[in-house]
Parts: sequence; structure tokens; C-alpha cells
Amino acid sequence: MIFRVLQDVKKLLSSPERWTRGTLARNRKGKTNWQNSNAESFCMTGAVNRIIYDLAIDNKAKVWTDTMAALFDAITADAKEPLYIQRKGGQAMTLYRMIARFNDKSTYNDIIRILDKAIESEEQKFFKTLRMQEKGIGPLPKDLHP
Repeated sequence: MIFRVLQDVKKLLSSPERWTRGTLARNRKGKTNWQNSNAESFCMTGAVNRIIYDLAIDNKAKVWTDTMAALFDAITADAKEPLYIQRKGGQAMTLYRMIARFNDKSTYNDIIRILDKAIESEEQKFFKTLRMQEKGIGPLPKDLHP
């Protein structure tokens, strides 16, 4: 499922005009809700929200968390120097805030590169699990299908 969500997010952000910074979504008039049907561009998190919102599944919260974790892993793996989770008011920064900060400080090409890395990682997980299943090590999880 995460593989599919990431692919759909990449499709939604298919051009620089479909991507934004500083807000979850925009329309012709400016900032808007990511659920708004006239939203024309999305940040990475807004795009994840929109794709998952449109899915007909029961476990949206888990899919959202797993998708954000996959993006976070791709961002940290891509970092040229260690990323430190900054603390504000004693609380660790959430995945949401880390990904939003990355989105707002990055270029469109950076966003697509991270999506590609996350998609590739999820695809590798799928094939690794498939090979394990073929060896009789375990069943293929339902949510791992690409």
C-alpha cells in the first residue's frame, strides 16, 4: 500500500507547478485546504494527505504514518550530513514537521528525488519479502503489495 501511495504522490506532484511550499495546498487564489477539490498544488505532506484521503481503505492512519516514515527514511538516507531532530518546548519534532521543513527548504527536484528513493526502498522491501515467502519463511503481508 505504501508503494502505491508514494507512486500516486509522485503523480500528483507531476510538475513544479503542482508542488508548493509553506502550506499544504494552494489554488489560484492562494492557500487552501488539501481536501479542497480546486487545490492545484501541494507540498509533500499535503500530497500524501490528499492521496490517502481519497483511498477506500479502513486503516488510513497507519498508512499515513507508514508513508511518512518511508519519506523520513529516504530524507535521512539522502542527507549529506547527519540530521538532528530539533526539540521545541521539550518535544521531539514529529515526522510531519520534519518532512514539512524538508519540503519548504528544498527544490522540486529534491522532492522528486526523495519520492524516487522512498518508492525504490518500498519496492525492495516488497521483493525481499516475496523472496522470503518463496523460501517458506512467511506470508506476504497484505499491505506490502506494490
